[in-house]
Amino acid sequence: MPELPDVEVFREYLETTALYKPIARVEVDSSRIFNGISPQLFADKLAGRKFIASSRRGKHLFAHTDSNGVVVLHFGMTGFLKLVHNRDERPKHTRVAFGFTGGSTLAYSCTRLLGKVAYADDEASYVEQKELGPDALAIEYDHFREIVEKSRSGIKSTLMDQTRIAGLGNIYSDEIMYQAGVHPSEPARNLDHAQVKKLFSSMNRVLEVAIRHKANPDEFPSGYLLPHRNAGDHCPRCGSVVRKMSSGGRSARYCPKCQKKS
Repeated sequence: MPELPDVEVFREYLETTALYKPIARVEVDSSRIFNGISPQLFADKLAGRKFIASSRRGKHLFAHTDSNGVVVLHFGMTGFLKLVHNRDERPKHTRVAFGFTGGSTLAYSCTRLLGKVAYADDEASYVEQKELGPDALAIEYDHFREIVEKSRSGIKSTLMDQTRIAGLGNIYSDEIMYQAGVHPSEPARNLDHAQVKKLFSSMNRVLEVAIRHKANPDEFPSGYLLPHRNAGDHCPRCGSVVRKMSSGGRSARYCPKCQKKS
């Protein structure tokens, strides 16, 4: 599933391909992709408008228009954006296509229809409505520590709760815990201050590295767990077999030697 680094890459892509181009038409393949607005009303609101800026909160991408409204894109497990110049280039599962004056089209593709497209008056109202927590790359340490210390859940569930911290899913929460040496089933409130601080530092470093490498695990530096998540893979640091477990209803991959439970 696209997580914060992936969505930040999509945001950068939208910035370089779709800003300040008049929207001539909006084509919709499936109404199921829309959340809180009909396809026709969505198209009507965007006709003749332009995307003039972008922003992100966790896994949500906001495309701001020159009418003060925002298009909200959530990518589910399989969503992505692609700029094309003719219909034959569109991804197979294009659900919404923003056709610009001049002929190019920004395609939103989502194979499994688990993503969502919405329209909001402004970003703040949408964030409030969805009860999204602070962005994982924007949260201050004191706030992060407070969230962890007050949580009654395991640390993996705490990191993945979008109402607490927005942006982390299965993959990057595993990587953050691995880098910090924290076991995924450790109760969040059992962590001491040193562990919480290391977890916070790891979160920032992992996300920044992932964004810098365009969320491509094959390009990550050595010592990262993400390229070693398949059955039978070995820890890149100690060589132990990477294990899989369930924690708080979520699957987790971890190194039993590098991430010992206290």
